Amino acid sequence: MINSIKKWVRRTWATLLGLGFLTFFIVVVLYPRIVHTIQPGHVGVIWYRFFDGTDLSSEGVVPEGISVIFPWDRLYIYDARLRSVSIEVEGLSSDGLKVSVNFVARYTIAADKVGYLHKSIGPDYEETLLKPQLRELALSYLSKNQASDLYSDRRSRVQKSIEAQFSESMKGVASNTDFMGYYVKTEDVLMAHVRLPTFVARAIEEKEKVRHINESYEFRLMLEDKERRRKRLEAEGIRSFQEIIAPGITESYLRWRGIQATLELSKSNNTKVVIIGDKDGLPIILNTEDKNNILSPRPGGGDNSVVDGAGKMTEPFQGGEPFQIEVENSKTTPSQALETEEMMEKPTSKLDFIRPAQEKPTTRSDSIKPMQEKTKKENKNDTSDSFLDKYKIKIN
Repeated sequence: MINSIKKWVRRTWATLLGLGFLTFFIVVVLYPRIVHTIQPGHVGVIWYRFFDGTDLSSEGVVPEGISVIFPWDRLYIYDARLRSVSIEVEGLSSDGLKVSVNFVARYTIAADKVGYLHKSIGPDYEETLLKPQLRELALSYLSKNQASDLYSDRRSRVQKSIEAQFSESMKGVASNTDFMGYYVKTEDVLMAHVRLPTFVARAIEEKEKVRHINESYEFRLMLEDKERRRKRLEAEGIRSFQEIIAPGITESYLRWRGIQATLELSKSNNTKVVIIGDKDGLPIILNTEDKNNILSPRPGGGDNSVVDGAGKMTEPFQGGEPFQIEVENSKTTPSQALETEEMMEKPTSKLDFIRPAQEKPTTRSDSIKPMQEKTKKENKNDTSDSFLDKYKIKIN
């Protein structure tokens, strides 16, 4: 048995080798023409070489997956998913402006009628059907409408109008078939970009700028009106407050508040200058009794003389500056007083600063002292000396 097989192989080895080469050729060369893979979202249409050509029936549409056909037939694959085609048109509007618009049309093919699409138009239907039709509709609409329709609130109306016309134009395009339906189902038509002339774009920007400025001024006026009403209400509240508390504000109350303010000033650790007003020893800002006691410049005087409430001259100022009264700080240490003395010994005007109590008066103080005694005799009823002695106030 084995010997007979060996003899048969020796006689037919050439034939077997030829069959092997033929099988390899069929598998390698003809496999792509026999076995086809249709990707997701795609459909196929078969063209039969010996059986009436393109299969136009809905049953002849090949779904996605693996499909096996004869090597002499052809399988054409179409993308049935949502697709888009874009064009840019440039033309004149009805008002004579040159505008450039980019339109984008989104669509899907009629998958059950792909046989008619393949026979009437072919795989290159975008360049053959969609783009020329969309361009013609866009130019026609631009020539009948103004450029302002492309960027104003009427833009959606432009898109809807072109979309309706474009969808209707996809019906019954070819004449070599009796199919009168839609080859392509239009989803929408959008304006992706609008380019206007430079001077028109600049004019629109200026217009919007002025409009926003006007709105800002209106807003400011509204704020000012509210502020006016707020201030009026505030003034009414202050007036009501004053009417309520006015009966309770007496001279004794104001004097007590002045004493409290003076005590608070004396408690401060910082150097302070308090200008005393009337005989009660109150600060001048709280003097509520006799306004004539306030020192004032001599009427019509050309010098810097100072007069009291009775109109009598007390002392001419050589340096043009008023007296400086310093309240001694009881908490100041001797070292701090010495440092203060060294700083104050450098005169800043023709009147020297006040020296500490343990230092002898300067020559200038001796010259002023008789004038001070004369003033005390003329103002016997003035009790301010007791206040000065009480709070350790010195005058140079």
